[in-house]
Amino acid sequence: MGPAQYGILLLVWSVTGILGVLQFGFGEATLRYVAYHYGEGNISGVNRGWFHVFGRGSVGGLIRSVGLPWALASVAFVIEHAVRDCFAEIT
Repeated sequence: MGPAQYGILLLVWSVTGILGVLQFGFGEATLRYVAYHYGEGNISGVNRGWFHVFGRGSVGGLIRSVGLPWALASVAFVIEHAVRDCFAEIT
C-alpha cells in the first residue's frame, strides 16, 4: 500500500470515526431517564424525556440535511483528487 492509498484509508477511518462520536450517548441517557421516571410513576418526566428525544432528533435531522450534502461533496472532491494522484503515481 502506497502513501496515497494509505491516505485514502485514513480519510475513510476519520469520517467513520467522527460519525460514531456524534452520537454522544443520547440513546443510553434517554433510556435511563425515561425508565427511571416511568418506574417512579412520574408520567410528566417520561413525557419530558420523549419530548427532548424527538426535539433533539428533529434539530439534528435538520442540521444533517443541510450540512451532510456539503460535507459529502467536500469529501468526494478530496477523494477524487487523491485517487487521481494515486493513478498518476502508478502510470
